[in-house]
Amino acid sequence: MNKKTMTRGFLIDGETYYFNFKEFQRAFRNYNLHINQETTTLTKCEELLAEKLGIGPGTVHG
Repeated sequence: MNKKTMTRGFLIDGETYYFNFKEFQRAFRNYNLHINQETTTLTKCEELLAEKLGIGPGTVHG
């Protein structure tokens, strides 16, 4: 994992998906602070992300 960008590639069903941890953290904070007035847990966000990607929440958490 590149420490500067904190981007990591994941091979899922023969396709490589790149995930930028810093950008996710920034987007999660922005979403949590400005868009959602209710408390959003990381677990709920993992569930939503997993649903959109068509994978299990445990995979996102890992």
